[in-house]
Amino acid sequence: MTIASKLAAAVFAGSALFAAPFAIQGALAQEVVASGDWTKVSFRAKGEWSIAKDGDALIITLDEDFSTRRGPDLKIFLSPKAPSAINGKNAVDGSVLVAELSSARGAQSYRIEGVDLSNYKSIIIHCEAFEKLWTVAAI
Repeated sequence: MTIASKLAAAVFAGSALFAAPFAIQGALAQEVVASGDWTKVSFRAKGEWSIAKDGDALIITLDEDFSTRRGPDLKIFLSPKAPSAINGKNAVDGSVLVAELSSARGAQSYRIEGVDLSNYKSIIIHCEAFEKLWTVAAI
């Protein structure tokens, strides 16, 4: 077998290895129902967020470019209020807790079940311990 034929065989074999991951990604695709950028309130957040439906669950994803200032007790909430109506004191009123923010940087996803997204107008990052609204985005 020549070097060229060995290389061709390796490339062909390698292409078969990549077929399965693409098929898996397609099977896991969810319907994105909202996405956007953050609006600074107390602190800036970079990167995009998205909300996708996965059956009865919502998957909230912060992209790999996500970054914000670190802080204590940072949590993500869905709020029924418009972004302009939210402040540090009322941020959690009527809101649903999604999760504690796992990191101030990088891609992360959170699954939340049993929530009707049509009841919420904003996604927020909030320091609950000090009632400090970090950043907000309209859904």
